[in-house]
Amino acid sequence: MPGSREIGILGAGISGLTAAINLARNGYRVSVYDQKADCGKRFRGDLQGIENWSSKGDVLEDLASMNIKVNFDCYPFSSLLLSNGYETLNFHLRRPLFYLVRRGDIEGSLDQGLEKQAIELGVKLNFNCRRDGADIIATGPIPKEIFGVERGITFNTNMGDIALALVNDGAAYKGYSYLLVANGYGCIGAVLFDRFASADKCFQKTCQIISQLVNLDIRQEEDFGGACSFSLQNRLRLGKNLYTGEAAGLQDMLWGFGMRYALTSGFLAAKSIAEGDDYQTLIKQRFDHMLRASVVNRFLWERMGRRHYSYLMSKCKKVKDPLDTLYEYFNLSTVQRLLFPLARFILGRRYKNLRR
Repeated sequence: MPGSREIGILGAGISGLTAAINLARNGYRVSVYDQKADCGKRFRGDLQGIENWSSKGDVLEDLASMNIKVNFDCYPFSSLLLSNGYETLNFHLRRPLFYLVRRGDIEGSLDQGLEKQAIELGVKLNFNCRRDGADIIATGPIPKEIFGVERGITFNTNMGDIALALVNDGAAYKGYSYLLVANGYGCIGAVLFDRFASADKCFQKTCQIISQLVNLDIRQEEDFGGACSFSLQNRLRLGKNLYTGEAAGLQDMLWGFGMRYALTSGFLAAKSIAEGDDYQTLIKQRFDHMLRASVVNRFLWERMGRRHYSYLMSKCKKVKDPLDTLYEYFNLSTVQRLLFPLARFILGRRYKNLRR
């Protein structure tokens, strides 16, 4: 009987809480353990996007299918300003490109919303707590697998809602920068995929370029930073322990949009326990093609530079819905399948977690 067994989960992040919610709904007694003092303590109120391009359906429908209620601030964005610092394109889409959520231990954040849902279902949350083992390991990025870092600020503002993405190596080496504003709250960040020591310098350049593109209004700013990890040597199971989210190396290697990976992997871990399905098979069926596509996309992004940016933008401009182009881009086309061995070999020189 499910209720006769207690499930332990390490990590009160979004993948761990998603697993806890679904296990509790299936009658299990669930205890979550976290070293920090509350859900979301890893973050500083920064805005992050739950991407809406890796599947044909809307991500909010996906969340509902995983028994996740939207009891947190969630802002759909169907418009995007895309710039390289010299040319700026304005995209208007028929459905949201992504949904902005706040992260952290603040009211209205995704983290606090999931915490409330877990508590309502009787999940026991144990903070400031260390534990060696558990049924599910959802502890976030593994330090030795870090492949991207972020430096940014959050702020209050009178600016209108806006999403601006900046692709410029001076502002974010081999990555991108962004300005996000929703409901009087803003975030500027630079995401680097190499030369991490230059993060502060890149962030300064990011602010300089963005201030030339829009009229910034920044009040009560606060610093934040972060890191993300990726692996093709996915640590999905060790003995009876199941690994989720970035603890399993599940992440988008191109742009680092990993929240959908984290939420889904937490749901699949719970499903494997409750229904007896093989977790590794579930993850590979859901993510293997996307992980491989993101390796090829990262390879092309780094090898082609601005030419790749121009190519992707020209494709998006020629179609009725750019989300269709992004969907193909993230779901392993025939060309990507052929390029994958080369991309893995070249990038594997720098990222050991891509090697077989």
